[in-house]
Amino acid sequence: MHHHLQIRHWVVWSLYFGVVCGVVALINILARNMSSTQDIIVLLFGALFWLLAGIACYGYDGVKIELPARLSGNKTGPPTVRQREWRAASEFVLPGTRKSMLPPKY
Repeated sequence: MHHHLQIRHWVVWSLYFGVVCGVVALINILARNMSSTQDIIVLLFGALFWLLAGIACYGYDGVKIELPARLSGNKTGPPTVRQREWRAASEFVLPGTRKSMLPPKY
């Protein structure tokens, strides 16, 4: 069974921003001689950023996991309709020759 994953563009930018800030924070923690209290504060701000970004993604439906619609044969509710991909008939004809790319109908 296939699942459809929809991710909004601002979620991806938030992810990139969080990774860049995390790399900067790790470089500051490892390269500078900071006290343990300062290290904890930097890590708490990082964790707070990821928590708030996750809550925002959940609250604004930034990431959706959807099951594809199926025709249901049960009697409990109306059947759902599948979305079909639409193609023009001219897409199946070779240009200039009017020969079909599809197999013959016999």
